[in-house]
Amino acid sequence: MTSKKYNYMLFYGALSLLLLILIQSERAADAARGALTLCMGSLIPALAAPLVLSGILTSLSNGIHLPGSKAFMRFFHLPAQGLSPFLLGALCGFPIGAKVTAELYEANAYDTRDAARIAALSANTGPAFAVAGVGTAFFSSTRIGWLLYLIQLTTAVILGFVDAKKHPLSVVSQRNISNTSHFSLSDILYTSSLSLLTITGTVVFFGTLCALLPSFLPKSASAVLGAILEVGTGTHCASALPLQAGFPLAAFAISFSGVSVLSQNATHLLPKKIPFAPIVYRKLAQGILAMLMAFAVLPIL
Repeated sequence: MTSKKYNYMLFYGALSLLLLILIQSERAADAARGALTLCMGSLIPALAAPLVLSGILTSLSNGIHLPGSKAFMRFFHLPAQGLSPFLLGALCGFPIGAKVTAELYEANAYDTRDAARIAALSANTGPAFAVAGVGTAFFSSTRIGWLLYLIQLTTAVILGFVDAKKHPLSVVSQRNISNTSHFSLSDILYTSSLSLLTITGTVVFFGTLCALLPSFLPKSASAVLGAILEVGTGTHCASALPLQAGFPLAAFAISFSGVSVLSQNATHLLPKKIPFAPIVYRKLAQGILAMLMAFAVLPIL
């Protein structure tokens, strides 16, 4: 497809969405308010402090190897510094894994290939969103929330281990992190606040689009498309389906993370010239694997 045709498609696609929002203005406004409520009530409280603290940890982590970093390096065939974004991403949720990956890459911790692999491994949601935001709020079950969280981490580790087989440990880039970075709380607060604004804008935009899907799609189809576009809306739609279909769809939504979260990750990775297409493919594969794993564990629910 030529660039001109691609631009035409984007132009008329955006124009069609604009017209749809104007026609369904009341529903679009309600959806935007709902997305803002989600951000103010769940996402911002869950991410504000971790974004700042992850910035502090990254700026002070010159040359520091966390306990277990050697095991991480041998298991995933990645630089030991990759353990930090993986742990922070797993505990604090997206987009912190991508943010820390980009910051350590800028500090010369690893090359672009390893940065893309680490970003794909670290782009996960935290337990706060999976358990409280999805399990309790949507499925009325903390057990389901923990299962979704564990399925996500398990599939990330499995795909990371499979990917390691393509990259022998002997060729893993070993670098010393540069000491050019300096600790500045005001800079960290500024960048963290920009990240929160970007996250909020992304969630509101995709949340509004997802809310319009039932206008012209069946309930099940809008749930599937919602899971592809935005993880919060996707898991909410999944919870309205029978458990046999809703639980696997929620597992896909959380593990794939949706176009919305991928866009948030891209704001941290693309400016550093870190390849992004491999991350999208990995997250899609993770979503499919998580859905299959969710079908396998359905009997225990």
